[in-house]
Amino acid sequence: EDMVTLRQQKKTLLEHTEEEFGIVEMPMIEVTHHNQDETFSKEQEQKKGDLCFFAGVGFDSLMLDDFKSIKAWSRKTGFLTNQLSSVMGYCVALVVKTLPKTVIKGKHRIKVDLMTRDTEALFVDHRRGDVVLPVSSGIGRSSSGPSSNKEEKEKTATKIFSGVTGILAAGTSPFYGGGLRLFPFARVTTNKMHLRVGRINPMVGFVNIPKIFEGSYRDKSASHGGCLDFIGDDFEAVVTTMDNEEEGVEEEEGEKKNKKRKKKGYPFQHSGESVGHKEWFRLRVVK
Repeated sequence: EDMVTLRQQKKTLLEHTEEEFGIVEMPMIEVTHHNQDETFSKEQEQKKGDLCFFAGVGFDSLMLDDFKSIKAWSRKTGFLTNQLSSVMGYCVALVVKTLPKTVIKGKHRIKVDLMTRDTEALFVDHRRGDVVLPVSSGIGRSSSGPSSNKEEKEKTATKIFSGVTGILAAGTSPFYGGGLRLFPFARVTTNKMHLRVGRINPMVGFVNIPKIFEGSYRDKSASHGGCLDFIGDDFEAVVTTMDNEEEGVEEEEGEKKNKKRKKKGYPFQHSGESVGHKEWFRLRVVK
């Protein structure tokens, strides 16, 4: 009897919730990417990927990758394994690894080439009250200019941004986790995602934390280069670090010294989980 009563209460609660708030359907994003040292192929591009509601690279993915390494180290050494596998591990990774990397070495800065295959992709212009403009008009394109006719015929993707950023992330849900409404334009359409390129100065971000969390922050500067927002169903990105250190062998005082091989790409995450360093990834809305 107790089980029956519990089920009836649950059913009543669900019906009441649906009547009061309604149900919002959110499409999922299919993620495909290249592993380190993996050669690009058409077969990989066609291969089905993981499904998620948000994904990206930048400061957050760097912190997740650092947390992953802290957790692996604690399990290997047996030092505070349980504690460093919890929220405490995130805090330790942030203070010990991520912040020194970003503040001292600027490791959160990444070079990105962003493309879209969505012919109806939109650019959100904050300066005009969030007016949406088709990216085909040239808004958001690389300053290097359009490709030649021959190149355009060979390519199936259109470059919409090329430059340095601190975060590149996309989602079909407005929320990024922890109440952070990073994608305020995610549900303005029923079958597209909101992709954000965040290039604002860290101090500007710190001052505007409340606005960023509630999703009301807008970049209205004349150059409009601090925060770029796109709406579409198919994006791909090529990612490289700003670290100019070379791989291989260096000469030091007449002796050969092996250098530590640098990981290619940049830490990539989806669904809040680090999936390693990636040089290329593609995000497609599942319809």
